[in-house]
Amino acid sequence: MSNPTVWGPVERWFPNRATWSRARFATWSLALFLLLAGLPYTLVNQFSGWRATSVFNVETGLDTMLPFTSWMMLPYVSFYAYFPLFYWAGARTDRRRMTQLANQRLIQATWLVLALFVLFPVEVDLRHQVTQASGITATGMGWLHAIDTPYNAWPSLHIVQSLLVLGCFRTWMREEGRLTPVLNVGLWIAWGLLCASTMLVKQHYVFDVVTGVVFAALVWRRWFKPLFNQTTN
Repeated sequence: MSNPTVWGPVERWFPNRATWSRARFATWSLALFLLLAGLPYTLVNQFSGWRATSVFNVETGLDTMLPFTSWMMLPYVSFYAYFPLFYWAGARTDRRRMTQLANQRLIQATWLVLALFVLFPVEVDLRHQVTQASGITATGMGWLHAIDTPYNAWPSLHIVQSLLVLGCFRTWMREEGRLTPVLNVGLWIAWGLLCASTMLVKQHYVFDVVTGVVFAALVWRRWFKPLFNQTTN
């Protein structure tokens, strides 16, 4: 990768980003992600539900053996905290350009996943296993099923995005000398619970999780790692 640049429209429309407050820059970065990645996801999600097509079956015996675990809704929804934390950490004055470049690649990676959703849709036929949910959990699962069609399966976008965000965050903490062994283990445990939760709340197959990890690892190696190396050397 040579001379990584920020997208032209961003440079033209928001030329004074360096002078913004940290809160404003973080909010703007998150809004940009929601517009360019969140909105397309919503459109693809609705299209997939309308089309209701599955091109192959990836379900295994392990998928049916894994029990629905209601308390795993907590690590599942922790996914949504990754982004404000990521953009707040990246809004520090000396790493704003890096944050913009990483944000671009995160959006582009999301687009690739969405293309796979459209080209090779797979239905996650596990929702009938959601039993014994009550109270807040039942409400949360009902809300989740109402807005999220079961066709955006592989690679799991929960896994891809969270793993890329985690990689950026760990890199920044390492650069600051703040990535202690305890923090590092804690971050991986939190992500591991999120990873497991996608299967234990019956939103994804094991196949989706495995392909999500592989996809994120490839994107990190090809797009993110060279970016960090160039912008920090």
